Amino acid sequence: MSFPRGTTPTLTLTIETNTDLRTVAHVYVTLKNGDNLLTKSDTDLTIGEHSVALYLNQAETLAMLSPTGYVQVNWTYADGSRDATVKARIEIDDQLLMEVVP
Repeated sequence: MSFPRGTTPTLTLTIETNTDLRTVAHVYVTLKNGDNLLTKSDTDLTIGEHSVALYLNQAETLAMLSPTGYVQVNWTYADGSRDATVKARIEIDDQLLMEVVP
């Protein structure tokens, strides 16, 4: 998975789990790029049975300065227990125009 900095991608992550993610208490997606951590949850996500989609805005992708990052999905159940995916590698491509544009 990759995207250029400064763009507005929607990342769709397919999760290998027997759990229907639409029925869990909370879902969190965390992206790590260098020292930058970005976590989106619940209403920031589109949650499918075995998938999660998240939208990133220009400022969020411009803040990702390293060419390699990681993404991980966590979810909690009503009883407070928690599950997660292993982290997956993402590539962030350089952008010549390094500013938010209208």
